[in-house]
Amino acid sequence: ANEAHEAVDSSRFRPSYFAALCAILTARVHPHRRSAQWCVLDLFEDLPAFTTSEAEEEFAIESMERLLMDAEDDFARTVYKAGVVLGGHLPHRHGGDALIRCLQSTSIIGRRSAIHGLFHVCEWVPELEDRVIGELREHAKREANPQLAIFTFSIIDDIQKGVVDHTPEPIFAFER
Repeated sequence: ANEAHEAVDSSRFRPSYFAALCAILTARVHPHRRSAQWCVLDLFEDLPAFTTSEAEEEFAIESMERLLMDAEDDFARTVYKAGVVLGGHLPHRHGGDALIRCLQSTSIIGRRSAIHGLFHVCEWVPELEDRVIGELREHAKREANPQLAIFTFSIIDDIQKGVVDHTPEPIFAFER
């Protein structure tokens, strides 16, 4: 995966890899998909270098969103990375909206990543701060997982205080 990552990243023809990279992101059954997905997410930190249209950018963001929506695990910290890419690298390119939608994920791993990613949205797109805080408040009130509810309120506090280092993500019992 790392060798492929380096070859694609240094290529002059990055857009020609777009369809294959999205196919990797949308894979759900391959036993070794997570490290390859992490590499794709790392490449997509510079998403515009891989796309030739707004529709392609939107498709890539939807692919990352779906990763958070149905995450079964966070092996190789892939789901975490998806939230970081959407919130820290693409917040102005529909990433913030995708993370807000991911607060509705059935996956607690996906919701955790979305909450974390929304901290970074506010960091890079301050004009979204009021909307993000409102969405996080509503989410925290209905969050069924106590660890995530506490984490959400902590992230809201971190955003409002303007801190650089946010509250660490909770670790769930099944991840230990």
